[in-house]
Amino acid sequence: MRYMNYILTTLIAAAALSASPAQAEGPFRKLGFDAALKEAEKDGKLLFIDFYTTWCGPCKMMEATTFKDAWVVKWLTEKAVSLEVDAEKDEKLADKFEVEFYPTLVFLNSKGEVLERINGYVTADEFREAAKDLHMGVTAMDRTKQELEKNPDNPKLRLDLASGLVRKNDFGGALRELLWCLDHGTEKDPSFAELRDTRLLDELFTLATMYEPAGEELMRRRDVVERRLLDNKPNPGDPAFYAGFCMVTMDSDRLLATYDAVASRGAQSPTAQTLFTYAFPALLEAHRYKDIAGGVDINARLEEIFSDGSKALADLAKENPNAGDEQRDMIKAQTVARAAEFFQILLALDRTDDARKLAKRVLAFDDSPDSQHALAWEGYLSQKPIPECLDYAKFALSHAAEEEKANVTDTVARLMFALGKTDEAISLCEDNLNKVESDRDKWILTNCVDDLRGKTAHSG
Repeated sequence: MRYMNYILTTLIAAAALSASPAQAEGPFRKLGFDAALKEAEKDGKLLFIDFYTTWCGPCKMMEATTFKDAWVVKWLTEKAVSLEVDAEKDEKLADKFEVEFYPTLVFLNSKGEVLERINGYVTADEFREAAKDLHMGVTAMDRTKQELEKNPDNPKLRLDLASGLVRKNDFGGALRELLWCLDHGTEKDPSFAELRDTRLLDELFTLATMYEPAGEELMRRRDVVERRLLDNKPNPGDPAFYAGFCMVTMDSDRLLATYDAVASRGAQSPTAQTLFTYAFPALLEAHRYKDIAGGVDINARLEEIFSDGSKALADLAKENPNAGDEQRDMIKAQTVARAAEFFQILLALDRTDDARKLAKRVLAFDDSPDSQHALAWEGYLSQKPIPECLDYAKFALSHAAEEEKANVTDTVARLMFALGKTDEAISLCEDNLNKVESDRDKWILTNCVDDLRGKTAHSG
């Protein structure tokens, strides 16, 4: 969703910019690689390198979350000489360590030998699992292999081993372990079902983006699973695997076609309901509001969304009393984004009173300009916005930072147009187009003007 991508990027960037100089530096040293390696050898420490880029969202997220965790900060300070390296500025060092993803985290011993590497964002808990015994030369994979010798049929351990093999770039070995988990995991341990439908599929699909044979194997299995779904003979885990694959490959048409075929036999069947959960974004984008209302209890889902958001905030306060505003804002943004989608649905179904009640509830949960922008944008997408949507958008624009104004202006103008204020909408964009400087902002406003003029000409 455009709003969710926008607001998370804004929050992450704001978190990085709002940190004080002392906070921004944290446990990281301002040393070159050779000097850091000598320092590590002298102090008997490891060398840790965080390869990042200035435009990388997950890198900024790690800066705002993982690298603020007390255990992580202590480890980086006490057990390692820690560096942050802009991979685009130090291409030689990035090439030396074959950095292709951001962030890439590399753990080395004092001789410069790689002990562990992680590609992509990791939580504080995941960082702890990878780092905790490295100062003794014991990697997470070493621990996993030792445990697997005692319990070779443990799917959780095999999944952990696959993760370690990916970090070592042993993609073939990782694929073998992941497929074993997919085929035998719940047979060996029924409680593995939840991990199968979440982490296992995520790791399979991620591996497919890096290793062609994994993609080929997944496509073959997708076709087999699709046939079982259409024949009404699914195996446990088939709906999640199939839907997940279609989402990763952005094949929403295929997912919707299969969902329709399965739902035609009963929209409340377990298989149809699982497919519905994954197909929800595609159904929303296709404006299939009646199908959504028929597949989900909207009131119950909203209760779940707000309950999850409130619990996440309470858990954060309990587990990390010193958490920064950026972490609370991310939880609020995710909760509001999920709820605001139903604001779109209710408006589109002409359930205006219910939509207004939901908007009040959203703003009671968080009345920030970002939340008002979320409601405004989803109202526009409904194709049946109410006047309040424009009020929300104008409020968000009046509080928008300079780098956000073009995006929010686009929302205001589109709502003006949808509410019959055609000339005012186009003038707003054109006036602001003369003020902006960045190519991104010019593109947003130019595209808005062209789009609105095209719709005016078409309607005329």
